[in-house]
Amino acid sequence: MATFQELMRAAVNAENAGDEDAARQLVGMASKLRSGQGQQKPLDMVAQPPSIDVNTDPVSPQVDRFGDTISKATKQPYEAMTTYAKGVMDQSASPTMQAMPEWMPESLEGPAARVGDAAMTGLSALGTAYAFGAGAVGEALGGSPANERKLARDLMMMGQVAVPELAGVSGAVRAAGTASRAQRRASVPATPVQETARAAQDLGITPSLGAGGKMRAQAAAGLEKVPFAGRHIERDAERFVGEVERTFDRLVGGVGQVRSADDAGTALQSGLGKFVKDFRERSERLYSEVGKNIPADTVVQSPNTLRMIREAIEPFEGSPEIRRRLGLDAWAAMASDLESGVSWQAASNLRSSLGKSIGKINGPMADMDQGRLKQAYAMLTDDLEAAATAAGPEAAKAWRRANTYYSRGARRISEDLDKTISAQSPERAFEAFRGMAMRGRSTADANRMYKIKSSMPAHEWSEVSATIIDRLGRARAGAQDAGGEAFSPSTFLTEWSKLTPEAKSVLLPQSVRTELQKLAQVAEGAKRANVERNHSNTGTTTAQLAVVAGSAIDVGVTAGALLGANVSAKAMTSPRFLNAMNKAAAGNRRPMEALARGNSEFAQDALTILRVSSADTAAIGATNSGQRPSAASGF
Repeated sequence: MATFQELMRAAVNAENAGDEDAARQLVGMASKLRSGQGQQKPLDMVAQPPSIDVNTDPVSPQVDRFGDTISKATKQPYEAMTTYAKGVMDQSASPTMQAMPEWMPESLEGPAARVGDAAMTGLSALGTAYAFGAGAVGEALGGSPANERKLARDLMMMGQVAVPELAGVSGAVRAAGTASRAQRRASVPATPVQETARAAQDLGITPSLGAGGKMRAQAAAGLEKVPFAGRHIERDAERFVGEVERTFDRLVGGVGQVRSADDAGTALQSGLGKFVKDFRERSERLYSEVGKNIPADTVVQSPNTLRMIREAIEPFEGSPEIRRRLGLDAWAAMASDLESGVSWQAASNLRSSLGKSIGKINGPMADMDQGRLKQAYAMLTDDLEAAATAAGPEAAKAWRRANTYYSRGARRISEDLDKTISAQSPERAFEAFRGMAMRGRSTADANRMYKIKSSMPAHEWSEVSATIIDRLGRARAGAQDAGGEAFSPSTFLTEWSKLTPEAKSVLLPQSVRTELQKLAQVAEGAKRANVERNHSNTGTTTAQLAVVAGSAIDVGVTAGALLGANVSAKAMTSPRFLNAMNKAAAGNRRPMEALARGNSEFAQDALTILRVSSADTAAIGATNSGQRPSAASGF
């Protein structure tokens, strides 16, 4: 038969393996084994959990006692009446004073609060009387406990529809209090914890237990190392990361379709290539309009171009072989044709060929010296402008229009687009463009990003933008999965902060930028929580040793402690508790306070969270303001 120590070690191993049911059964077996050996301490030496009376009878009929329905019906309005009555006597306990609007003059707050409390005391008393009557009718006509309460409840609801104050709560005071709280929130700077909580609310994310202030993160880190409780904390953290990831994917999907780096680079290059193609086609149409205003028999002289070519050839007149190797023979042949004059169409086509060959490896004159190509292009442009001006005002106007368009487009292509279009591979084009978005780059890079965006079709741009943003959330190599798609809130936070504000403005619409900034705030909360974790696993080892050692002393105390930690971790990671906790962190403590006042499994933990979080916020506020910590009214 297994010993007590062997059962407890097996329980710890089962918990580590994720089998909580087996772990509980093993602890129970160990407890029974120790109990059978009679090793129990006196009751006054052992902390005992409160006893609970449980009726184990197969049938537990409900006893019908006179007055129980009346008591239940009058409880809420009677409590409201006594609360407001206390406010009349003591201003510090006045509900009306606490809900007083900010615009109320200070000199009038006291009298107004007393009047309000007195009025609400009277209304609540009326509500108590009405509830007593409803309860009495239920007692007399209901017939059974269930029917009595149902009848009384129906009568109360009828009265509350007509007069809400019969329920013990003033709608006017409630509205004034809500407006006052909203005004105070707007006027008081939010703490980092509040900003994180409000961002999570806006995004529909419920932060994990540890994704809050430092003290809550420490509580989660501590429970994570306790056997039976740790699994709840781990699952809560996994759920939180999953919600962040789904929100991130939703936002990225709203930008565009995510592609691989190679496909995004292809979209980038093809989109810019389309711009260049459209630019050239329109340029040709504009220049053809110039030709329509020039007589067909016009001979274009090119003195500027000829002078440039002669200056290049002249030093090598007596060295034909050198001239040939330098490619000057082609220039000499070109000068020979230009000397006698050419048609407007021929001169215009020559200029286009020169322009297409500048900076290219496949232009019609790409094998010629690039410096001379640029010089010849500029000189021939001057010659064509002189010919257009000589042809008349219409031709000159058409020339200026075509030339302005071409000059601007050609400058954008050569300065902003060419490097991306001519990259050795689509993937390199994408990575180079992505690098322009990072901090430390010049303002010129942001301008270039904007020009690239404005040069691309919307569909291709959305793919490039979505792919860049999607890669911000990719986990590092050491934490990546086999498919390379694992998401990391910490990596997203780091990479998002690396993007320059200008790059964010270029890459994303305003609405998406705002949402992603909120997501970064939520990720910051997750990062703060992760700092408190014991990554060396010494905490888990220490906790396991403590379980074994404690069990050797007294299984009752040890099992009770483990059960308490498990219940606490399970309660504190439930959706209801976490939602209340996040609302409290955002500045609305009412749901958490309601849990703390109740009798549910959340009550004690809610009270503890309220206390430590208030202390945490007070310390943060004092640090930011340079004042000593004081009691805080919110997270």
